[in-house]
Amino acid sequence: MDLPAKRYKQDHIDAIVRHIESDGEYELTEFQKELMFRAQFADEKCRDPKNSKEQIANFIKNRFEVSRDTAFRIIGYAEAIYSTSRPLHKLYEIQNRIEYLKKKIHECYVDKLFYEAAQLEKVLFNYYKIYPEVKERRSPKNITYNIQMNFQEPEISVNEALDNADEIIKSIEDKEQW
Repeated sequence: MDLPAKRYKQDHIDAIVRHIESDGEYELTEFQKELMFRAQFADEKCRDPKNSKEQIANFIKNRFEVSRDTAFRIIGYAEAIYSTSRPLHKLYEIQNRIEYLKKKIHECYVDKLFYEAAQLEKVLFNYYKIYPEVKERRSPKNITYNIQMNFQEPEISVNEALDNADEIIKSIEDKEQW
């Protein structure tokens, strides 16, 4: 369905949220239904951690035949409507940048752009400094046990406890509940 060239307004987002909260009792216009459908599609793609925002925008562009700007706007609406979020994972982001730079450096060497490749290698070297080889331990290496030898004196002696146990056993046997 081709959407009219309207700006997506906050009113439409509020209407969609009301529709979802009321379990469909609040009616939506055709435009709002299509916007909700697109936002659902973007939400599904955003929740897959393998997809980058650029890939999600390309999925939206291909599916709905919209521009790149509109695709990113739809991603924003999915975030607003469905509270879609992507937590920042710093090591993963650094790793992605390293892989991207390696790919670009290779392309520069293939195209015989040696100066650009050298510049990118400098940047890559800085990313290698940031990226840790080994994760640091969260707990200290040396564990110190604080053991206190606090013994409390029992209120009765061992012989008294055994005598009390014998009396209880005899009373149970006498009641024939054994």
